[in-house]
Amino acid sequence: MSAVKTLQLKYRSSDQLLMAITHGRGVYTSNAWSIKDPIAKFGISDTLPCSNQVVNLIDSSMNNPLNWKWTINPNTDLKFTTGDSTSKSPKIKLTKGGRYFITLSVSNNSGLNSRTKSVTVVDTIAMKMNAFADKLNICKDDTLKLTSSYGDSVMNSLKIKYKWYRNGVFGTADTNSFMKVLPNQKDSVAYKISATSTYKCAFPKTAMSNIVTVKLTYRNIVIYCSNDTLFVLNKPVGGQIDWYLNGVKIGTGNNNFIHASKKGGYRAIYKNGTCVSDSTNRLVLMSVGIKNNPLKYGSRIYPNPSKDFVNFDSKVNGQLEIVNTIGQVIIKESIEINNSYRLNISKLTSGQYLIMIRTNDSYIQLDKLIVN
Repeated sequence: MSAVKTLQLKYRSSDQLLMAITHGRGVYTSNAWSIKDPIAKFGISDTLPCSNQVVNLIDSSMNNPLNWKWTINPNTDLKFTTGDSTSKSPKIKLTKGGRYFITLSVSNNSGLNSRTKSVTVVDTIAMKMNAFADKLNICKDDTLKLTSSYGDSVMNSLKIKYKWYRNGVFGTADTNSFMKVLPNQKDSVAYKISATSTYKCAFPKTAMSNIVTVKLTYRNIVIYCSNDTLFVLNKPVGGQIDWYLNGVKIGTGNNNFIHASKKGGYRAIYKNGTCVSDSTNRLVLMSVGIKNNPLKYGSRIYPNPSKDFVNFDSKVNGQLEIVNTIGQVIIKESIEINNSYRLNISKLTSGQYLIMIRTNDSYIQLDKLIVN
């Protein structure tokens, strides 16, 4: 090809092309003067990340690179979560603490360039709490000691705030992770503790402990009568029963019953070591030595057993109560002499209950009720 006479050279900045306008041979273009070697540049979303934290590698290289190659050293604790080592801007996880060197190599048709940066990874501290109680069964006036421990001893290095919860409700905070409580008079109470740290590499930021359930032992017992024998309906295993007649102690024994030889108001108290129950209901015997139940006062409840409704014919003024085996009043109804009542028991669970009449300060047992 013979030489081409060039009439004009022009540089077009929009696409960095050099244009040669010839005489009768057309227009020639070339990018030979515009292609430059790439310059590797990149950013790191966090140069002091926690282990297993997602880190973004953000390419910002210059001069239009066509290829990317990421190299991390050491690479034994490396995971690519988005993209791979040839992606423009991948995401990675470094699973162990230590110093890592990250190199980006970029290339185009003109050349190759690399750049290296370093990150220091901090091991994540796993937040875990364990809660303990010095006893899981307590007497009604006991003081309970609650403590906690760390699931990981590394937590000793952290500044932590604690919160104790009682039955799911925040109760108190204690920086020593220790508290003493006097439980209310309930059958059981559930405690747990939370630990919160603002340390960057603590996970989770707030850790909740296991639940410790503390039962209040011997809170209440119930007595009932069958002919002339008084029984404790829910006596715990072990311990002894103290029996009282009109406020005077008349006997102590390991059995759950006593034979009544006198009329009057009976009560019982359960004792086991330092644990003492509340006094029972006051059960009034109007007479003794009669085969039929002397406590009925002429009142009656029927049908018995039942599962839906029971009828009650009252011969006294007061309050009728249906009591379960742990002394809880499940149903109560004000009653008047010579009136009849219909009680809905359909929501009661199957089992044995006591029908009690409260008159002034006394309890009078009417009968045992069987719910099918």
